[in-house]
Amino acid sequence: MERGVMRLLRRDGPEHGGARLPEGFPGRWLSGISLATAPVLLLAGELLKAPFHFYFPDQIAAHGDRPGRLFWAYSLWFLGLLMLWPAFVALAARIARSRPWLGRAVGALTIVGLLVNSFYEGVNYLAFRLSEVSGEALATHLIEEIYPRFSIAYALTWTDNLGWLLLAVGLLLTRTVGVVRFLCILPMAGHASGILKGFTVGGVVLDVLLCVAFVSLAVETARDNENR
Repeated sequence: MERGVMRLLRRDGPEHGGARLPEGFPGRWLSGISLATAPVLLLAGELLKAPFHFYFPDQIAAHGDRPGRLFWAYSLWFLGLLMLWPAFVALAARIARSRPWLGRAVGALTIVGLLVNSFYEGVNYLAFRLSEVSGEALATHLIEEIYPRFSIAYALTWTDNLGWLLLAVGLLLTRTVGVVRFLCILPMAGHASGILKGFTVGGVVLDVLLCVAFVSLAVETARDNENR
């Protein structure tokens, strides 16, 4: 079965479409490291949230019971988000070579999506620190007050979802990936984002699919470096 999966990914690769990541910033090595590590970090962060319920009151309560575990869960997830930017920049540039407007849209939306998610991670950090200093009740009340209030970040949450959608479509149209990896990346458009979002089975499945697509692209990028 493992050999069958590898053969399928090889047929799905850029060697069949003539697609390579472009030279220049952020460079092939940084792009490859980003592709290889970001989805793994996202998956690890999500798995560490696994025993606890999805919504914020349960996440705050879980932090009170298992502060170390929740610290690493959210830290690894945030690090995974940070590590995505070189991959997004490189893939957007690849798309822009033949489809300039689509590549620019992918670059803009994916990076804005990362910034929006970084805002949410800041709120998460504040909630957990407030829980430690002033108690879970006050931290929960703070998030209850924040949720219904307008924020520019809330208004831009859709950029994350649309960015993943256009990224998958752009990579397929430019033959950077085939149908298999397109179908691995596309579902990330439905991944939940926001304040104190916990574990879901669906979220883990999406992270695993992203690992399949991005890590295999990282391997191809590394091989391309060696052959140059």
